[in-house]
Amino acid sequence: MKKIKSLIIGLGNIGMDVDYENNKKRLSHSSTIYHHRKFELIGGADIKKNQRKKFEKKYKKKSFKSYLDAIKITKPDLIVISTPPNTHLEIINNLANFKKIILLEKPLSDNLKQAKRIASLINKKKLNVFINYFREYIPTFINIINTKSNLYHQCHINYSSSLRENASHHLSLLMNIFDDKKKIINIKSLKKGNKTKDAIINFSNGEIILVSNKIKNYEINNVKIINKDSFTELQLNPIFIKTSKIINDSNFKNGKVLSNIDKYSKEIKDNFFKHVYDNIYNYINGKKFYKIPIEKVLRTEKLIDEIEKV
Repeated sequence: MKKIKSLIIGLGNIGMDVDYENNKKRLSHSSTIYHHRKFELIGGADIKKNQRKKFEKKYKKKSFKSYLDAIKITKPDLIVISTPPNTHLEIINNLANFKKIILLEKPLSDNLKQAKRIASLINKKKLNVFINYFREYIPTFINIINTKSNLYHQCHINYSSSLRENASHHLSLLMNIFDDKKKIINIKSLKKGNKTKDAIINFSNGEIILVSNKIKNYEINNVKIINKDSFTELQLNPIFIKTSKIINDSNFKNGKVLSNIDKYSKEIKDNFFKHVYDNIYNYINGKKFYKIPIEKVLRTEKLIDEIEKV
């Protein structure tokens, strides 16, 4: 089996540091690729000398200050971009003629104008880009978030840390419920903050209630999807899915209650990106794969931009 030669641009938190001291967990791109039997870690690039030294010490692979030099020398099959969002446009622009695979960390950028330019470049140059909203590559998640429905939906989001870097995961999961034909009627800001915001987002077929975590000693990350037929809870960390449907019960006044009928409890807390890399491998080898459409990613960025401006 030919391994996929992989180069990482950006050796910060998600690129390397998040699990640097833990050899059992696969939470960074460096660790995930290094331990993946179908991928080969061939190098890393970072402008910070200390990060390059750490990378070489642990993974025994060459590192580079210039990612363009790294690409030229290593000739990768896959480039992972895990640099800060405000650097993505420049990097994608410099990779406009790269014909192989790019895995780009979310969000596309730190502002909508640059996000649109990135999406335009991806489409114009027909770049093979996977966006790392990693939960959306989990098969059970794919089935739920891509199911079309004409029902009215009420969705509740609880998120921690920043709107753009954290809540974007949650909002992206719901973009297919509130599709392009649904008009945003109103966005009402409940609480302003430097990086977080609470909001009620009204669509013609439902609403999203977005609430940031105010209790700072632990994180809350979940999405609840409610309609007249079912109640679905997506716990994002640790990951599980619980689905309840309506059943008849004469013991209650209206004769109907929720009953738990399904639970996806296989946690991937120790291997965040497994399904992402599995889909990239399948794509390269002509097997069934899933890739988040860039149009869907851009819709998420547009919604975040509107929320930020309230």
